Amino acid sequence: MIKTLLIIATLLCAGFAQAQVPTQTPSTQITTTAPVTSDTTISIGTIAGQVLTWLAAAFALPIGTVLTVWLYRLMSLAGVQITEAMRTQLQGVIVNGMNASAANVTERLKGQGPVAIKSAIIADTIKYTQVHGAETIQALGLDPKSGAAVEAIKARIETAIVDPMIPTPAVITPTAVQKINGIK
Repeated sequence: MIKTLLIIATLLCAGFAQAQVPTQTPSTQITTTAPVTSDTTISIGTIAGQVLTWLAAAFALPIGTVLTVWLYRLMSLAGVQITEAMRTQLQGVIVNGMNASAANVTERLKGQGPVAIKSAIIADTIKYTQVHGAETIQALGLDPKSGAAVEAIKARIETAIVDPMIPTPAVITPTAVQKINGIK
């Protein structure tokens, strides 16, 4: 889509370079009376038209190229910002899934080890994300049920677990697991 827009913009600029400026413009007529016996006419319109035609032919391609590059960078920047917003939204869905799963799993697997609890929370979080973040995952170019999407979700879960700025359930954070196992 962006490439198509760039091609169209380049062709339009090239078309302006080849456009002909009409040579019939209003002329300014100067009439003198006194010692001159004939009328003198100076046409400024044709000279300005020729200069404008030359300028358009000489500078339309460089200006069109600069505008095309600028538009391409602007569209790329907009795409990056949209993608980043989708990733942030997906991360929010994953954190919500982790918190919801932790509440269910800790009660269901009471008495199990921390590894079993963490594995169950991750599995439930993946299911939660596939259901509640399906549109976002598809917008990022993945099928929510594909192996690549599951691996991406797992990677985001692990990142969320170790990031102290993301509120994750205490039962799966590294410090909580160390306290459970008696490691300082």
